[in-house]
Amino acid sequence: MSEFLRRLVVAMIVGLAFAMAGAWSWAVVAGLGVLAITIYRYFPRETPPPNALRYDAGPSQTGPDWLGFVLSGLFFAIPIWAARAEPAFGAIHPAALLTWPLALLSVAFWMIGAVYAPYWIVIERDGLRVRSAFTERVVPFADVLRVYPYRRAIPRWLTALAPMLAGSGNFGTAGALMLARPRKGIVIEHRGGQHIAIASDSFEKPMEQIMAALKANGLSVDPPRKGA
Repeated sequence: MSEFLRRLVVAMIVGLAFAMAGAWSWAVVAGLGVLAITIYRYFPRETPPPNALRYDAGPSQTGPDWLGFVLSGLFFAIPIWAARAEPAFGAIHPAALLTWPLALLSVAFWMIGAVYAPYWIVIERDGLRVRSAFTERVVPFADVLRVYPYRRAIPRWLTALAPMLAGSGNFGTAGALMLARPRKGIVIEHRGGQHIAIASDSFEKPMEQIMAALKANGLSVDPPRKGA
């Protein structure tokens, strides 16, 4: 089961549990929760090489995953709960026009985890083997043109919109903006004009090993540009 499919199944089960809370017995709802956790935790997934360097699972996968599952499930269920309280509106309350787009936006959290889960790097004798969610590439040290640092952050004016978004009911978007933090790492540029970005967040110790391997092969990180 792919990382995306596994998370999609868990998200659907969590959404069903939220939606049926109060309509089905709590034992059944709790059983759905246990099923979601079991699928998330124990279903087979791709096994990386034993010497692979990986991101810490907590901040890069588990945290974003369950934040996304809970938010998307909650926003999906609100119109169903409201319809039960006000049957005149039918099976789905008009609040769905407000909350279901937020549920869709909240999917972005567990998609982050799905991207990080299969990611690993192996330091080989002649280069780096980099496995991402969609590709696997080998970067020979001899083909590296330069290595330089990067720092990416969302614009400050966008962060300033978070209180207004929360005030207007867009809690998912506001929360994402308030939780966002600058991302730092390195970019490896190699022949052919290709670039491989490696974020250092939740990857501090593996990054030290990568930097040591680059240095051992005569490669150093360019000094950061002014203002970066």
